[in-house]
Amino acid sequence: MKYYLIIGYQLWEKNKDFPLVRVYINGQMIDEFECDNEESMEISMTKTESMWEDNMCLGLGIDTTERFTFKAPKKFKMIEVDSSTWPDEGELTLEVLNNNSNYNNGFMSKRSMVLFNPIYLVSKEMHDNKSKMLQAIKRLYANRRNNNNIKIKNKVRAAWPGPNGYAKAYLFSESQFNIDHAQSISRHHHPNGGNFKFEFGIRKKYNMHMIMQDNWHTAGYFRLDWFFVAWWQNYTKNYFDFLQDVKADSSRGTSEMEIELKEKTKQISNNNED
Repeated sequence: MKYYLIIGYQLWEKNKDFPLVRVYINGQMIDEFECDNEESMEISMTKTESMWEDNMCLGLGIDTTERFTFKAPKKFKMIEVDSSTWPDEGELTLEVLNNNSNYNNGFMSKRSMVLFNPIYLVSKEMHDNKSKMLQAIKRLYANRRNNNNIKIKNKVRAAWPGPNGYAKAYLFSESQFNIDHAQSISRHHHPNGGNFKFEFGIRKKYNMHMIMQDNWHTAGYFRLDWFFVAWWQNYTKNYFDFLQDVKADSSRGTSEMEIELKEKTKQISNNNED
């Protein structure tokens, strides 16, 4: 199966040359590029929820709208890869070289810091098919109720299509799950100086490969967060409002939920693909 490996990257306080990034899958180098992006961008998405609750002769309706805005690297690297020879459990490695800070008489005047965010692995078939991606977003959100707080041996549910730096807030989950997952955030999602390597697992689940982070478990449905929804809209220029309609009957103990991704006028974006 063909995939796109998507890596957002950004450099703080450049010192002389741009750092070099090398990308390995299962020990084989598949690409290298300069970390030549020093800018970030804002991405956003809007969620509107309409809820109506019946309780015999009483009824209550609540409408709420939330707008989520995130900061993300302005550039990303997209690499096409073929998983036909990958094992069921493999490894992705990001290596940063020539990431040197400026020292003078023992003092640092410039910190050369590299950030990767997000790191996604998306099948080419889904990436190139807008309707399939929208169906996946709706399905993963709708299934969250049954699998919100699965914790197995101090691990939390894996996120699809990979890790980003916003797992602490605005997940498709409850607040306690946010707290649990926030504890697994590592240096992968902070700017890092010097030469370094980051390693992520690549695991096959449901007949597809996905990037795994420490403290993740593939139990139940995969988790999806608002950052990915905002990032994907900005990346593809396919903007939509996320509409959720819930009808509940307290006397019967039943509820129904409908989700609609309503397209809206295209927005101007400064997103650049490398």
